[in-house]
Amino acid sequence: MPYRNSLALLFLWLTLICNLVLVPKPLNAWGVVAHECIGELAQQHLNDVTLQALKKLSGAPVDLAAKANWADQIKVTRPETRPWHYITIPIQQAYLDTAIAPKPNLAEALVRFSAELSDTSRDAASRWEALKWLVHLIGDLHQPLHVGEREDRGGNEQKVYAFGKESNLHAFFDYGFIEGSGLTRKKIMSQFRQKCEIEPKACSSVMSGSPLEWLDSTHQLSADLYHDSGITIDPKVEHVLSKEYLKRANDLILRQIGLSGLRLAFWLNHLLSTPQVKQGFASEKKAWDSTSTVPQFAWSKNSKVYHRFDCKSVMRIKPRNLQRSAKTPENLKAHAPCLQGSAK
Repeated sequence: MPYRNSLALLFLWLTLICNLVLVPKPLNAWGVVAHECIGELAQQHLNDVTLQALKKLSGAPVDLAAKANWADQIKVTRPETRPWHYITIPIQQAYLDTAIAPKPNLAEALVRFSAELSDTSRDAASRWEALKWLVHLIGDLHQPLHVGEREDRGGNEQKVYAFGKESNLHAFFDYGFIEGSGLTRKKIMSQFRQKCEIEPKACSSVMSGSPLEWLDSTHQLSADLYHDSGITIDPKVEHVLSKEYLKRANDLILRQIGLSGLRLAFWLNHLLSTPQVKQGFASEKKAWDSTSTVPQFAWSKNSKVYHRFDCKSVMRIKPRNLQRSAKTPENLKAHAPCLQGSAK
């Protein structure tokens, strides 16, 4: 009997060791540190009505940073939730068209959980879970590769080399840069506090809009990343990220984390402090879907002509120079082939 117990114990230890060594590290958007920063920054900008509403839901004071990584932690037991963390749109697309994205996706999840959290007729447990989803997903929507290219799975198939390690573009922006550069939660939060204390208007000015609008701007940023890095969709090619690219990545990542925290606070204040908000959110989603099919116009910053958004000429405009509008721009001439339909 002792012999059998020893074998059973040995087998158990071998199983645990194999799990620790062989199970790959999950790819979580922004990583633990960044999501905690987003939750902490958001909590600093919640109003009293929202704080009381959250306390009522949970039965105790809420720590958003402590809940910020819950949505990643449940992926193993709830694999059907994985697609809720991202949305893939071709980077050549001039605007974020949720209608062409594979479903389910991040946009659908944001609509669903915003409606559930703001619906006071729902039970506290479902609203509490909706809150945890929003705390995480509003962070995800600001990670450019979570609104990335479909062909390379949001940068997962783009091989890159940085900080002496091989990785992929998606993992680099998720957690690779923060780990490689030695950034900690304390260091990141110190920068945000200084920024908002010195330039309070700069922080408050970004607390507007809606998640679907923010997704659109992140989509444009995602396209810009590919142009900045010179990366082409070829998983066989490994791209060494230059010092200049790492500097831009530092500025971009810190900016996006900051935007995530401030906008998360704005959105929670909006959902929990505004009467009848659930009706307004449903109509906003309907309005967004309808504008996706309305002809829009696009042009380059340095151009004197404008095009239809679906014109081939638009695909040649660098994302950083791309300007768009639902109305015809003033002081610019129309590109005749586009508007006549022959340049599609």
